[in-house]
Amino acid sequence: MKKLFLLLLVALLGNAVIAQITDYSIFDKKFNFYVANDLGRNGYYDQKPIAELMGQMAENGAGPEFVLATGDVHHFEGVRSVNDPLWMTNYELIYSHPELMIDWFPLLGNHEYRG
Repeated sequence: MKKLFLLLLVALLGNAVIAQITDYSIFDKKFNFYVANDLGRNGYYDQKPIAELMGQMAENGAGPEFVLATGDVHHFEGVRSVNDPLWMTNYELIYSHPELMIDWFPLLGNHEYRG
């Protein structure tokens, strides 16, 4: 009985939330961003072609405002510090397109924690 009551409550609350959105013009003012993960290492694993494509897409109108790097930015053993040379070889030399010189927000994944 409790499960049925809970299911009905969730259904009613879900409908109430959906019913509140009537003016969809709030979605007209869009913002664009890239989400990337498992970025590769030193340009291998198609990292360079993907980075080039990201830059070309940005240049041709995608116009991302930032990049959210969702983990595993530095394969395989992470980085030791902000001065680790892997920042240069895994990131700066790869994502060098002028349109990618925007804010990047990396989230740590298991590969970062290993280092």
